[in-house]
Amino acid sequence: MSDNFTKKKTKKINMTKPNNIFIYREIITLESGKRSGKPYIRGMRITVSDILQWLSYGKSIPEIIEDFPELTAQDIFVALEFAEKQKLS
Repeated sequence: MSDNFTKKKTKKINMTKPNNIFIYREIITLESGKRSGKPYIRGMRITVSDILQWLSYGKSIPEIIEDFPELTAQDIFVALEFAEKQKLS
């Protein structure tokens, strides 16, 4: 009997960090009427602070993407870089 039935199918995740800061505009959205004005990801209801919180709880990037498949690794890297830039401003 094959062991194929017990293996969990996993989606391959591109873990490359983005090289260009200008993609913030494509990924981070700021609107005063949504999510209390907090920066959020590509029009979704997922905020930068949600991502930071999940990572602080010990979730890995693949685990976050598994729970929220609409997110990409690039979204998460950009959220981290955005949060760091805001902290330094």
